[in-house]
Amino acid sequence: GGDQSVVNGQSVIAVVGGSGAIQADKIAIGDIYGDAAAPSSPAEFAELVSSLADLITEAKNAGELPDTMAAKAISSLVETTELIKKEEKPPKGQIMRRLQYVADVLEAAVDMFSGADGVASIQLRALPVVNLLIRVAGRIL
Repeated sequence: GGDQSVVNGQSVIAVVGGSGAIQADKIAIGDIYGDAAAPSSPAEFAELVSSLADLITEAKNAGELPDTMAAKAISSLVETTELIKKEEKPPKGQIMRRLQYVADVLEAAVDMFSGADGVASIQLRALPVVNLLIRVAGRIL
């Protein structure tokens, strides 16, 4: 008995966390994480966190993310990258909270743009990456 979401529209981008399911009329099949391969070491994890910060900078520069939201998310990701590189055993809880904060920022920004009939294509590429990081953080850190 997991949650279920039904989505209708021209295209669907979705991530299922936990024991959920998604149904859609039209859904793209393929690598939901785009170019992001699941990291298998703390060094690869830190590299993907850094790449996510770059993607958020790109979204800000494209006008998809307000400057203040982008600055907070980027700061959180930079600090996370430093923690992972500095600590022999990085603090999982703290890293997970930072990544969840970034996911929340991105989701709020997507909602802002969706409500205004805007396009948030860079943000939509970033959301699956941050969700991938959250999913694998406990396993490799």
